[in-house]
Amino acid sequence: MKRCPASHLPIREEPEWRAIHNDGGYETIFRLIGSDIIHCKHRSDNGNIVLSNIDSKKFLSILENLNLLHRPIYLLIDLENVTDIGYQYRNDFLNFAFNWGKNITMLVLYNVRDEIRNRLECFSAIAPEKIHMTFANSYRDGLDLILKLPEYSSLEKPEPLEKKESEQLKNRLLASITRISLLDLLDQPIQPSPVENEYYAYFMAVEEFRKDMISKRKVDSERKKEIRQEYEQHYKEQLADLQHKIDLHKKQVQDYTNTLTALNNEITLRNEKLMQLNAVDAEKKTIAEQLCKQLHSIDKSNNFEKLCPDMSDKNPITEHYNLNLTASDTRFLDQLKKKHPFLTSNDVKICLLVRKNYSTKVIARLNATSTRSIESIRYRLHKKLGLQKNQSIKAYLCCF
Repeated sequence: MKRCPASHLPIREEPEWRAIHNDGGYETIFRLIGSDIIHCKHRSDNGNIVLSNIDSKKFLSILENLNLLHRPIYLLIDLENVTDIGYQYRNDFLNFAFNWGKNITMLVLYNVRDEIRNRLECFSAIAPEKIHMTFANSYRDGLDLILKLPEYSSLEKPEPLEKKESEQLKNRLLASITRISLLDLLDQPIQPSPVENEYYAYFMAVEEFRKDMISKRKVDSERKKEIRQEYEQHYKEQLADLQHKIDLHKKQVQDYTNTLTALNNEITLRNEKLMQLNAVDAEKKTIAEQLCKQLHSIDKSNNFEKLCPDMSDKNPITEHYNLNLTASDTRFLDQLKKKHPFLTSNDVKICLLVRKNYSTKVIARLNATSTRSIESIRYRLHKKLGLQKNQSIKAYLCCF
């Protein structure tokens, strides 16, 4: 087991006692000295470290693992490589002192650089009275401060040593600055020192700064209000535009539905006509067969054979033209209307028949018009579909 070189107390380290700060490019390593001293060190490959935040979950999980959540503990923090302290870390530190670390008895910071010491002294000025926060030059000095502290635990309420008046004023000034910068307490006026005191000018400067911050907060509030109004107006405009597009889409869907319904109705009507034609055709074929039989019975030389029609095609007319819409036809019509929304209902119908491989003659018959009319319609469709001269309408429609 490792032992502390300064106190010879046992040291416990665990691989999972590390908090990785990817945003700051460093890690925080924890270890236990003795039974109640938590040592904390920051490490980075780059050397200089800017503290970004405090991983409270990791810290509390370590305390829970050590059964120290509700027991007095001591913190010893090494700041050797720390060159700056981020705003979020300062907020986390206050939260840590007042909320997460309620069982901390003493907090010792050592290896503190001059450029960050003033900020840390601000923390010390507003730290809860139950937390004794102090500074040390080295690890050994910090540990000595912690180990000597229990000597005073027998007293019910140890009274702090009287500080010099200048030291008290300094701490009061630092506490005022910290309340403004981190706690955002701008409504509390600064209580200045006596006019003849050397810190009076600093107190007045902080008071002016507080007033400026109040004015800035008011300006920011007004600007925030303007931005919110601009956003709401933009939101309403966007919502109206979106509603217009939805209404337009609904109209297109309704137009497509009407076109599809009209096509189905026309197909039903065509099928009925084809059924009628089939019945007439069947009746004519029966009459023709009877006539041919009579002709053959009269003239055995077969001189009238060429006058008799070929009766080999017994299929009814409707079997040649399957006009019922399949699932594939429905998908085709949907895609065609989306890609070419300006096609008329008759154009869509012609496109469907061309895709189903019906000839111009058959399409003309199904539309009760001439072959030339269908050819004209196909010519105009060629342009409406945006096809080149060498492109085939049928090949294009079959690609859907």
